Amino acid sequence: IDFVVVMTVNPGFAGQKLVPSAFEKLRDCRAFLDAAGRKDILIEVDGNVSFANISRMVACGSDILVAGSSSLFSKASAPSDNMKQMRGLINEGLAARGRQ
Repeated sequence: IDFVVVMTVNPGFAGQKLVPSAFEKLRDCRAFLDAAGRKDILIEVDGNVSFANISRMVACGSDILVAGSSSLFSKASAPSDNMKQMRGLINEGLAARGRQ
């Protein structure tokens, strides 16, 4: 496989709350892949990839983020500003991942 998709909401529509076990699921998936010697397999996260969750999602092992209305396409700011904010949160998450 090339990557694993981890759903962090119940699929169906935008704007849902994060499933409470989402971060544990991401950590467990990354640990499983790493233990199997498959650090090359990426983890994509889909569902409530919001400014509040991005850093922690990346810290838990996410490599690919499916961004939507709660981050990149938020109407609160221009997409370019949202992307800038996302990049900062991704870098924060990567730094935290390195400390784990």
